[in-house]
Order: sequence, then C-alpha cells, then structure tokens
Amino acid sequence: MGSATFYPAAVGDDGSVFDDPELYLDEDLYIGDDSGWYAHSFIRFPVVSIPAGSVISSCVVRLVQFNDPQWYRDATGAVVRLNVFFNAANDAVAPTITSEYTSLAKTTGIAWDGLAGWTHGVAYDTPDISAILQEVIDRPGWSDGNAVMVMIENDGSDTSANRSPDSYDAGRVSPALIVTWSAGSDGIEVPVADAHLMEHNPDFGVMSSQVPVATATLLARNPAYIWNVPLSQQGQAKVIYYCILTGANDGVDDVILPISSFQARARDGEPSYLSCVVPDSLSNEAAILARTNGEIIIQKGVRLHDGTEQMEELMRVDYEDVQIHRGAYSDSAIIGGHKTVTSSAPKEWAVSGVSFYGLQSDGKRSIRANMDLFLRPGDTCIYGNGGNDYFTVGMITYWVSAVPATFYMEVQEA
Repeated sequence: MGSATFYPAAVGDDGSVFDDPELYLDEDLYIGDDSGWYAHSFIRFPVVSIPAGSVISSCVVRLVQFNDPQWYRDATGAVVRLNVFFNAANDAVAPTITSEYTSLAKTTGIAWDGLAGWTHGVAYDTPDISAILQEVIDRPGWSDGNAVMVMIENDGSDTSANRSPDSYDAGRVSPALIVTWSAGSDGIEVPVADAHLMEHNPDFGVMSSQVPVATATLLARNPAYIWNVPLSQQGQAKVIYYCILTGANDGVDDVILPISSFQARARDGEPSYLSCVVPDSLSNEAAILARTNGEIIIQKGVRLHDGTEQMEELMRVDYEDVQIHRGAYSDSAIIGGHKTVTSSAPKEWAVSGVSFYGLQSDGKRSIRANMDLFLRPGDTCIYGNGGNDYFTVGMITYWVSAVPATFYMEVQEA
C-alpha cells in the first residue's frame, strides 16, 4: 500500500480559465460562475510517483478557500455546481492559453454539486476521484513520476456563484492531490475489450442439437458470476494473468512472479508443458531457487475498477528448471516444467473468435481461437454451426505475451 500528497511545483502549474476568453496563471483559482462567465480551474501535479499497474483506492484534491471581499463573489450564497476531470494524458502539460485548455482530452467526469458558501482559510476536499485517476494510471503509456492534471469545471452554477481557493502562485496554501494505492498485478494485464473476457459464454442450443453426446448439463469449472462483467464496467476492467510458484514443499510461502509471457501445451493423460518468461532475474532469482520443489501455476482472471479480482486456474505443472538470460539490454529467467493430468469430467464447450482452421495429414483438425479458461483436453470443442464443427480435444497450445499483446490458443483434435 502506498500513500502520498502531491503539489504543483511552478508558476503555471495551476490557473483559471474564463470565457472572455482569458487564462489567468498569477492569482487565486476560480471555479463556478463569475458574473455570468464560466470559471474553470486546472491544477497540474508535475511528479506523481505511482507505479504503473497500481490500483487507486482513494484520491481527493484539497483546496483552501481564500475570501478576499474585493474578488470573492458569493454574497448571495448561491449554489456552485462543478464537474471534476483529469486530463486524459500520459504526462500532462499545463495550458498557457485558453484554446490549449479547451482542446485537452478529459477522463470521465465526477460531479461535485451543491457547494454552499466556503469559509476563508478552511480546507475543502473534492469527492473521491480515485476512479478517474485510475483511468490515467491505466493508460498504456503511464510511467511512475509522470504529471497529472485535474480540471475542475463549472457545471451550471448559479450566476455569480463561485469559489476562490488558493493557488500555487498565491503563495499561501497550495492545492494538494492526496492519493492512496496498492501495488497492481505482477502478471500480465490488458483491457477487457482486448482479451476476450466473455468467450466462455457459448450457445448451448447449438451444442445440444449438433453433438451426438449428452447435452451440456454437467459443466466442470463453471464460470463464477463475476465473469459476466457489465458493459458499464468493462472500460475499466482488466484481464490479468498471474504466475504463482508454490512453496509449501520447500517450507516457504507461495510467490507471485512477474511474467512478460508464457507458452503452454495442455494434454489429456500425457505430460503437459508450461514455460514462463520472468523479467528482471536479478530480483527474482532467489525466490525461484527457494522453491525448486514447487508447482508453477498460471491463473487468468479479471480485476474490476474497485480492485476486486476473480481468478481461475488455467494450468499447473511441476517446477523442473530455470534458465537465466542476462545481456546488455535484457535480463530474464525462463522457468518451466511438466505435469500429467487425466480428464475426469469431459464436457461440451463452444469457443469464440476462431481465426484459423487446419487439417493435418492424418485427418485431424485444429483451430485457433480466443483464450478460453474453461476448455480442457478431453472436452468436446464446438467451433462452428456446421453439422461436423466439433471434435474431442487432444491438445491445447496457449500463447500469451504482454509486448506485443498476444492472447490466443490453438486447439488440436485427439
């Protein structure tokens, strides 16, 4: 768990924008309505030390009201209505003119409504804005130490209803970004839309009519309810892969190893194989060598925007060996092993996203499809709507890589 408070650091890191049009960088901030003009403010925090992949648990911006009778226009106590955004950028740059501000990309907005009069010298926090900071941290180009910028915008405030908090330039109490977070996955993660989260929902009507075996009423490893992620949450959900090296046989705890890729071959009644690439072998070699009697487990799952996870085991093997590769530009370890498992509850299962059909010289078929957690060797794989578009699975080969992003499997007939 990490927590920190971040501040603007230079003149121009915060300012206000009006529709006259003018942009002010050298006085207090204004948010709301200034005599019939909209009043927006931006606050840039130039160094935000949050690692990529972190899960934001809380976040607010704290402002301190400056009540100068000459400039503070809220004599009527009218209500201020605002929206809070982050600039949707990997390393935010503060605007210097109004047109630069109005062209900035924004995250989702969070309402900050019903602000009655503020008192001079008192600190006020925005609503929790962790969800929209998460949008920034989850961007593919985000790096620890990049800049973020908050945008607080008028959303129909009553005429001449505004708040005037201190700015960095005022030299009193600077705005503050207060954040807590937890470390993110040590595994591979991608947005739901890129990783086929829903591929496990087959059309069972086709299955029962096309396949001359029992209908799919017994499903080993049924999907949990959380796998049906609502569309409203899929934009922020992440599909994740974990590599776990167990430690019980060596008298130590299990460890989650960071991985950049893995390949696997799952068979029924014959040795299955798994190989994982672990980056930064210098940091992870000791953990690996302390668990040489363990098992390597690959889990696939989903992490929602609130940090909750649902994981399912994809496969496991007995740890057998490690190879260390260190060069001038790379450093990684490759761990691998085998395990023999025999299917005890074969079922019928439909796959999605079929992109390749193959026919071997011995007449056996193969397909390439989206990654599917619930298809196993020994199952009947349904891959189309034709009368013969099914076969018993003999082997499944998995390819998963973070860079470049690659997530698919190849299924071969028994």
